[in-house]
Formats: sequence, C-alpha cells, structure tokens
Amino acid sequence: MINFFKKNSAVLPVSKTTYSYPLASVLNDHELFEYIGTLFSKNKPVVSALFLVAMENLPFRYANFHKAMLKSKKYPASMDGLVEFVLNTHAEHQGDTLHDEIESRRWFYFYAAALLTIAHDRARKNPELWEGLAEIWSQLMAGAHALRSTIDQTSLWNAHEVFTFSEIQNGVDGEKFVASVLLPKELRNHENFKQWLQRDLQQEFRDLFQLDGFFPDRVAESIA
Repeated sequence: MINFFKKNSAVLPVSKTTYSYPLASVLNDHELFEYIGTLFSKNKPVVSALFLVAMENLPFRYANFHKAMLKSKKYPASMDGLVEFVLNTHAEHQGDTLHDEIESRRWFYFYAAALLTIAHDRARKNPELWEGLAEIWSQLMAGAHALRSTIDQTSLWNAHEVFTFSEIQNGVDGEKFVASVLLPKELRNHENFKQWLQRDLQQEFRDLFQLDGFFPDRVAESIA
C-alpha cells in the first residue's frame, strides 16, 4: 500500500467516532491546509493523478449522497457528512484481499478530494486562504501531466469514472484539462500560481494559459 495510507503521526483532534484520518469539521483552517499538504508533498505524480480522477468524480458522488441523505438522515447532507461516510466506508475495506486494497485506496482518494473541496469553501469565505491553496494546487499539477499514462496503467478507476478524461492524449492535454476544469477559478490569476506556471508548466500550455478567454465556462465549483 502506498505510503500515505499509513496513519499520520501528528496529533490531531478526534471526533466521537475515532477514524484513521481526521474529519474536516474538527480541524481549523491551519490544521486542514497543513494536513492536505502532507497528503501530496512527497508523493510521485501518479498519486496526484489518481487523486485528480477522484476530484473530477466527486461532484457526481456528492450529488447522489446528498439526495440519499435528505431521505435517510443517516449522515448530514453536506460535504462534512460525505467525509464521515467516506471514512466509514474506507474502514470497511481494511482486509488483505485485492478487492479491499483497491477499495481502500479509492475511498481514500475520495476522502482527500472532499477535504480539498471543503478547503475551497473556506477560502471563498476567507480569501487569505487561497495563498495556501495555490501551493497545494501547484503540487497537484504534476499529476495533471501524468493523467494519461496513469489512467492507461491503473485499474483503480472504472471506465465510467475516467470517461471525461478520454480526450486527454498527452501531458499537455492533462494540464489543460485540470487548469480549465478542476483548478478553482480564484487561482487562475493568483500570484503564487502564476509564479509556478512560469517555473514548471510546459511552454506550449504556458502560452495558451496567458490568452484571454482560454478557459471554458465549465469549472469545478463549490458543492458543499
């Protein structure tokens, strides 16, 4: 199992139910951003690429969850409620079978995606927080370049979950997709992100990024 499935050694607040990973609702802004940063700071681009697939699919999963919880009331019909549901489902797949290994990883990626979505919501209420998110997204963009090769080699996600990535043929396509679809619009002109863009992004996409009107209207918005 990849390294970041191990329990984090940092002391974190706990909820009434003890989980292997923290609920966003018990983390303040600093703790939440620091924790998200630890998930990706030392991992290879393939890890970020697999996470980006979860991020793209999270709105659809949340919509189904929200609708179901309005009826059942088992969890709050909110992104925080989804985090709790995901952690419980993740805990059900800690066996030694290949199926448990796959499901454990899948649900962890959805957990991380939900945390980042909550972080976006907090930043929209407190714009100073976009500074930290710019750094997190600069780490994730390495995964954007690795999307095509990662999707072709993984069995973690099914055909339905990777369908929206079907037009990505190479690394530059992956960067275009993530920057135009998944990257929050608030970061497109963020100084930290522009600095990273000049430093790390492929030249072909860097030129396109600077064009007015390059980004389509489809953007991953807050769904909490």
